[in-house]
Amino acid sequence: MKISLLSKKILSVSLAAAASVSCFGINVMAAGQSDPSFVEVCDYYGNTDFAASNYQDLIKYLTDCYLSHEKEIDISDYGFPANMVSRLHMAVLKSTPELFFVSNTINYTSRNVNGGTIIIDMIPNYSMSKSESDRMIGEFHSAADFYLDQLDENLSMCNDEFSKAALLHDELVLENHYQINGASTYTFMKNHFGKCEDYTRVYAYLLGQVGIYTEIVASDPLTHEWLRARIDGKYYNVDVTWDDPVPDKPGQVQHTYFLYSDESDSRHYGFFYINDTDKKYDNMLFHNYNSKLCKVSASEKAVFAVDRAEKKIVKYNYANNTAETVIDLNDITWKSDGNKFWREAFSGLDMYDGLLYYNTPDAIYSYDPASKKTVKVAGNTYSQQYFGLRMRNGTLYGIISESPNVSGQEVYIKNLSKKIEVTGISLSKTSATINKGSSITLTANITPYEATNKSVTWSTSNSKVATVQNGKVTGVSAGTATITAKSSNGKTASCKVTVNVPVIAPTGINLNSSAMSLGKGETTKLTATVLPADASDKSVKWRTSDSKVLTVDQNGSVKAVNNGTAWITARTANGKEKSCKITVKNAPQKITLTKGILTIGVGESYTLGSSVNEGAACSKRTYRTSNSSIVKMTRTDWNGVFYGVKPGVAYVTVRTYNGKESTCKVTVKAAPTSVTISKKALTLRVGQTASLSCSIPSDSGCATRTFRTSNSNIVKMTKTNWTGDFKAIAPGTAYVTVRTYNGKESSCKVTVVKS
Repeated sequence: MKISLLSKKILSVSLAAAASVSCFGINVMAAGQSDPSFVEVCDYYGNTDFAASNYQDLIKYLTDCYLSHEKEIDISDYGFPANMVSRLHMAVLKSTPELFFVSNTINYTSRNVNGGTIIIDMIPNYSMSKSESDRMIGEFHSAADFYLDQLDENLSMCNDEFSKAALLHDELVLENHYQINGASTYTFMKNHFGKCEDYTRVYAYLLGQVGIYTEIVASDPLTHEWLRARIDGKYYNVDVTWDDPVPDKPGQVQHTYFLYSDESDSRHYGFFYINDTDKKYDNMLFHNYNSKLCKVSASEKAVFAVDRAEKKIVKYNYANNTAETVIDLNDITWKSDGNKFWREAFSGLDMYDGLLYYNTPDAIYSYDPASKKTVKVAGNTYSQQYFGLRMRNGTLYGIISESPNVSGQEVYIKNLSKKIEVTGISLSKTSATINKGSSITLTANITPYEATNKSVTWSTSNSKVATVQNGKVTGVSAGTATITAKSSNGKTASCKVTVNVPVIAPTGINLNSSAMSLGKGETTKLTATVLPADASDKSVKWRTSDSKVLTVDQNGSVKAVNNGTAWITARTANGKEKSCKITVKNAPQKITLTKGILTIGVGESYTLGSSVNEGAACSKRTYRTSNSSIVKMTRTDWNGVFYGVKPGVAYVTVRTYNGKESTCKVTVKAAPTSVTISKKALTLRVGQTASLSCSIPSDSGCATRTFRTSNSNIVKMTKTNWTGDFKAIAPGTAYVTVRTYNGKESSCKVTVVKS
């Protein structure tokens, strides 16, 4: 129901007037795109506890109204607090970079309702007409297409989130330069200059177009903005602005601030955030690379890059953080003024049609990763040396400069988009014989070598006999198949492959268990695995050493008959055996859970164990919840694993195979909004011990509380769960911090003095 305006006040609020700005999740509107982006915004003025269930709807509504140039926007139905108007307004602007024509200052009307003040109307200030902003938004999207086209062209290789984030990061740095005056997200896209928030918001926008989630973070003391990108489910800081060298150095891109955690960063401070950062990439080698990261292939988690300090071009595997040298640049010297020599390498790097392009001071080369062949593309007729290169829409440019410390000049080298047709194709073999399960790799040779498109499509005449992937042929079953390689313009070459199926005798057998205990009357299933995996005969026969204790059928199903011990044995056709020792005990008369009463918070996960009475056994224990809308089970065998869904009470019950049960009453409360450690400061002498506890609000639950020390050389933890017990090791200061399952923390300053 709309609220009537009885005592309407007209106010004007600017960003600087906001006392604190909270964190919100916001859907980025991907204009002209079918897949919307998502970005969260955490402003730098601080946090509040406000969270509205309809907040995202409000952001979407305001975004649409701003884009439509609405003059007075009624949001009274949302009941939004007036003291948060600046935060709301800036959240819309930050999450939608197309709103470059909307002022940071917002006017609004408000009204007192039930002791609080809510916003009635938002009155934005537009710097241009709707027709002009629509035209410029169209130009913004057209400019964005350049970056997205880079991904489209490389989509067959850039098919993981790391590669997408790296390519867009590098392209933004290479295409733009830092400038404050006259900057906006529009000038950043259209005129290639902007300030930190333009770098950040455009990068968040582009990541959103390819399905990568982000959080925009800002620091008031730094007057700076950057973001966190969610890569493979974890968040990492990315500061595109600080990775762009100043003065601008075309052809060079740093990765110092690409995918790093808060713990590894000493320069950013004074900011608030929503999502914790992961440390996976903190010590990765790519932070030292000063060229574009060029993806190797879709199947390899690797990029080509220039290691400037080591003077080499490397193939870097970002899955295991290893690098191998591709091109050694140690014998090449960059110099300045004819007598000053640089100890580092200043080569740019880019790829086009599968070839890697790099520069020395005097020439630009192409390198074919497949054949490892290097070809000189162009010499240097300029008075200055090459200090980088740039590839744009199939056109190669060199960067000439007097030194690596100043901005260089981009010069045209060559248009690589001119097509040279394939005239022929041949294979490394025309016939081959392989065994089932084994492989050979065929190599396709394209002529001429300079053909523009040397891509090859592989096919098999019978995939039931042999398969092929990127030239690797694998035998599937006995028979003959023809493997064909086809060039982009239809030239073909074939190899006849004969697949034999040798008789492979079993070399061993494994069981899924070597020993267990069962209760009388209990059944279980043993699984046998015949080795090797491609053994010709995988049949297995089962037997028991004592049918009065255990019985077994030929499917491996075992039943405990009487108390005692017996062995169940699986035997292959050629006599290989493996046994499982099974002890039969009494059927359980009682089962007991590790807890009978438990309180957890919403979203918290917990594990319950159980035990049966002495002298009994039970290998099958099934857990269930009385109400899955309150407590949701995630594991129901042996241990019961569950988490709190919403406040309420549910019962988790464990049941044995013979129907004995035990129940734990689980109360789910709200997730804690804070945690308070029992002491804020403590002084100990070396060798003394202490214990800290903590408390949470009475209306919340938290069964998992973890304590840690900031410096184990000064304070060493001896217990870290529920209470924090520790010992003073050496003089100094350390902090003991308690953390709840949902990330709330409180710390105690511990000062250790000499004994």
